[in-house]
Amino acid sequence: MKRVPLVKINPRRISRAAIGPVVSTILEGGVVAYPTETVYGLGANALDRKAVRRVFEIKGRSPDKPLILLVRNLRELKTLVRELPPSAKALMDRFWPDGLTLVLEASSRVSGEALGGGSTIALRISGSPVVRALLDLARVPLTASSANLAGYPPPVTAAEVQAQLGDRVDLILDGGQSPEAIPSTILDVREEPATLIRRGRITLTEIQQVVAVRKPMGAESPEPANILLVCTGNTCRSPMAEGLLTEMISAKGIDHIQIRSAGTHAVAGNPAASWATEVAMAEDGVDLSKHRARRLTKDLLRQSDLILAMTLSHARHIERMGRRFARKTHLLTSFLNTDSGDLADIEDPMGQSRPVYQRVYRQIRRELERILPALVKWPGS
Repeated sequence: MKRVPLVKINPRRISRAAIGPVVSTILEGGVVAYPTETVYGLGANALDRKAVRRVFEIKGRSPDKPLILLVRNLRELKTLVRELPPSAKALMDRFWPDGLTLVLEASSRVSGEALGGGSTIALRISGSPVVRALLDLARVPLTASSANLAGYPPPVTAAEVQAQLGDRVDLILDGGQSPEAIPSTILDVREEPATLIRRGRITLTEIQQVVAVRKPMGAESPEPANILLVCTGNTCRSPMAEGLLTEMISAKGIDHIQIRSAGTHAVAGNPAASWATEVAMAEDGVDLSKHRARRLTKDLLRQSDLILAMTLSHARHIERMGRRFARKTHLLTSFLNTDSGDLADIEDPMGQSRPVYQRVYRQIRRELERILPALVKWPGS
């Protein structure tokens, strides 16, 4: 197996010298893996038929499924579509650059390979500084299909790209862990009302505040919901709660609720504390070995339907980040709790002994077991 070149960059300080080899590979017809504002994507010159075909081959993707393309600006986008409906412009003004992909009628400039044999094109302008730097230097639209094998989860790190794709790509651009594991929402805006193709980063509720959306296929199933668990460093309490609640939800056969966690002062990429990992596994077989800390952001708060804080200070921190977030934030011990005498904070076990971690884990488990019956019925209840 050949060794795939790995180019490491700091997403906050991107130089032309750092990304020059990546852009050269793309313009020479190569395929690279690179971080976006959502997950890692497969980047190729979207106007190069041969390169686009390689993207399908690398993923093992059916050729009748079109690819998502990223563009520099509205001027470039207009060269790739036949027309731009008013609804599309309204959505662009509201959400771009962010995780919303719009399906439009493609112009003759776009190759049939990128369209999956159809006539529509899926486009978005990215808010990722890495993507914008690549587009500015390459000056061609890029493919942005997630850098995973068909049917496998989208990768959020360069290591995950390597594990799935090995030497299938020509180069991997390592920009650290992606801020989200949620792909973009895809919306067909060729006609009114618009049609939701894929749920993702931008919620249906948010979209409906801008344009009317046709009831999607399978709409009788519950609307996807996001629960965010918050502590300080995202290495002890909230990872234990995230892992355990994920197991509980899965055991109930529920697939419309996504559980995530974050820390108000987390250092992104840190693993779960060793005692947290050991206790969660010993108590309930919950595996935290792959957990990596993420810092709490307004974007995470906006995407969440329910926010459960470990302490009152965490809840107050969230309120300072935006009063609108406070309305959906609750102390874990007080959420749906009618016993006013049991509204204590969840103790921080960081730096303490295994028995302390065990005590904290069991307290978290009691609280999650208490609220689980309501979550099973949510968001219908």
